[in-house]
Amino acid sequence: MPLLTVTIKEVLENLRDKCSLASALLGPALMPLFMIGMIHFSLEQNISKPEEKLSMHISGMHHASNLVQQLKQNNFQLLPIALEKKEI
Repeated sequence: MPLLTVTIKEVLENLRDKCSLASALLGPALMPLFMIGMIHFSLEQNISKPEEKLSMHISGMHHASNLVQQLKQNNFQLLPIALEKKEI
């Protein structure tokens, strides 16, 4: 019985607090809209237009001539990487 009394008291106290009530109700209601907005924004930023040429840095292009040919056919601009020789 005392547990029920304490629970009812806490629920009534939380209902009187406008700030916690608003955050408890508006948070879950607005979260799907926020997530949809973030997904839409990230897709708009990350999806490139087909006519844009994407650049990619590649080391050892001479070892993968088929890959280089395929990337060039798919509108990639390939930039070689100059590797420094390691001293032993």
